Amino acid sequence: MASEEAESRASGIFTEAALKGLTSSAWKERLEAATSIASTVNRMDPADKEGSLELVLCHVMKPTHTDVNVQVVNKLFEIGASMVRASESLSKTVAAVIIPLACAKLPEGKKTVAGVWCLGQGCVCSTSPV
Repeated sequence: MASEEAESRASGIFTEAALKGLTSSAWKERLEAATSIASTVNRMDPADKEGSLELVLCHVMKPTHTDVNVQVVNKLFEIGASMVRASESLSKTVAAVIIPLACAKLPEGKKTVAGVWCLGQGCVCSTSPV
């Protein structure tokens, strides 16, 4: 998915404040933005979650992939787990994001049930045919 398409689709789903908040230098603003996105994701039906999986994990939440704040990272994993659970399968693109992200964050002490679960699902996908 091209960046322009991702930005257009994201602005139709999430508030501008949430999207901008993810890039804030203040961790509380990033957490507030991630919490807003999580709330929107939790209200999605399973089909919408599955259709938006790559958009959310690979594009919308991308600024948090390098975040060092435990609360922001935990929220990222919660969002990922919620979306992945609604999906019948993961694309290789999504697995390529989930696996390195979880492998990088879990050893840093950011061990959460959602993070470990995302890693497991990413590994299952990466070893499945197709």
